Amino acid sequence: MRIILFGAPGAGKGTQAKRLEEALGIPQLSTGDMLRAHVRNGTDLGREVDAIMKAGHLVSDDIVIRMISDRITAPDCAKGFLLDGFPRTVPQGEALDRMLAARGLAIDAVVGLDVPDEVVRDRIVQRRSCPKCGAVYHLSKLPPKVPDTCDRCGTKGLEQRTDDTLEKVNARLEKFHKDTAPLVQLYGPRGLVKSVDGMSPPDEVFESTLRVIGIGLSGVGKAPAKVAAGRKPASRASAARKPAARKPAARTPAARKPAARKAAPKKKAAAKAKPRPAKAKKKSARRR
Repeated sequence: MRIILFGAPGAGKGTQAKRLEEALGIPQLSTGDMLRAHVRNGTDLGREVDAIMKAGHLVSDDIVIRMISDRITAPDCAKGFLLDGFPRTVPQGEALDRMLAARGLAIDAVVGLDVPDEVVRDRIVQRRSCPKCGAVYHLSKLPPKVPDTCDRCGTKGLEQRTDDTLEKVNARLEKFHKDTAPLVQLYGPRGLVKSVDGMSPPDEVFESTLRVIGIGLSGVGKAPAKVAAGRKPASRASAARKPAARKPAARTPAARKPAARKAAPKKKAAAKAKPRPAKAKKKSARRR
């Protein structure tokens, strides 16, 4: 299944992407992570991207689409993939569609996580992370047990990301509404856009996501009814057979008991009869 996770920064796309990746058995493709990996590994594409970024320019859509096109040929994408944070604009979405169509593929669902802007601001501005293990905290809703100290590894000095300031969050939200939100107009007419309430707890968001894409919980919910319906005829048939199976079992022990009782007296009589000839021989010997 080929899915796009869609939503404002801080809507919870990263959290849900990891859970869907495990549940569906498809890889999460984050274009930012992929670009950094190419640069780190020194690939041809990585050297090209590194030169562009060092020059202060943005990586073009053509390069990103080429990178995705190469990535989805890997064996782990055979069952599909999950795009997190891409496409960000309508032109990127159109380019993605053309690339997939050339391979005989298409996007199956666009899952939008709905979260109000004020909640996004609160989530991001109060977010802190551990520089060592990456554990994430929220200063008011999910604070560390010891202030400014990671619960997981004990590292002191939790960090705020450079782009998590209120000024930059507002700029990112403005860009999202201007450039990314119009993607609904691209995928909406095809019936691909599925909205999920991103304000719910993470578990409920995950369950709702599975439900709107038509897998997981919807299939599990129907299974018990089918199984129960299939068991009724079997239980009736077994109930009808039980009396027939019990009758022979009841007669067999009754038939064997008399035979066992009759045989017992014969053995006792035979045992008593054996010593008599021996006594008779002794008497005859005395007479002689």
